[in-house]
Amino acid sequence: MKKIIALFGLLVLFACTKETPIEKSVSEYVQTNLKDPASYEKISIKVLDTITVGDQIREEKIGYESIIKEYAERNDELRKGVQSEVIKAYLKDNNNQIDNYRKKIAERCKDSSSTETKYYTVSHKYRTNNSFGAKELYNDIISIDKNYKITDRHAIDK
Repeated sequence: MKKIIALFGLLVLFACTKETPIEKSVSEYVQTNLKDPASYEKISIKVLDTITVGDQIREEKIGYESIIKEYAERNDELRKGVQSEVIKAYLKDNNNQIDNYRKKIAERCKDSSSTETKYYTVSHKYRTNNSFGAKELYNDIISIDKNYKITDRHAIDK
């Protein structure tokens, strides 16, 4: 019975110490970018958001639809006034722009259901020594791509 309990304890210990790919990426970043990586104390690493290809396409679609709405509203205003040749040409150009954006939406929306991960947004809280050797608390927001490479880091004010 003691062997079973000891084996279970070892399994729990090893299961809890395994780093996720995101944690490994953050650890590598810490080792290469902190002035005193030996003083690093991790407080937490939390995934705040996972952005997929489909999410990004849906956001693009919203942007395109907003532009289409602006062109359509401009056209409505122009139709109320005098229909000179310049205004007719402007209306035609606006309609062409609307058609172009509708085509972009149709092309891009084919992949809007894609669940392929584009990037992660991660909260990273930690303590480390500052330039004067004093422990300081830090809170960063990190962008990590689908290959677990850190692409951006922003410090959050304390």
